[in-house]
Amino acid sequence: MNTSPLRIAWFRPAAESSARALDDVAALVPELAPEYQVDLFTERAAHPFVWRHARDPYDLCIHELADTPAHAFIWPYVFHYPGILRLRSPSLGEGRAF
Repeated sequence: MNTSPLRIAWFRPAAESSARALDDVAALVPELAPEYQVDLFTERAAHPFVWRHARDPYDLCIHELADTPAHAFIWPYVFHYPGILRLRSPSLGEGRAF
């Protein structure tokens, strides 16, 4: 029986010190352990996801999207690695323009 925790790849922008002070997701991630292994992928750390996923596939991908330039790097991963989409904006009308 496999007792290793489920692996989650979570795509989100890097935390901004003051703007994300009330970020509900930042508080959620530590609460998911030990049942889940959550690897956060920011713009700076997203590139290794592809080979890590190819070598040892993640059980779930979570993509956070909003209409900001900081979220623009997530779009390619949404289309190639399906999972859960968490919208941080009421719409994504401008998101692909960045």
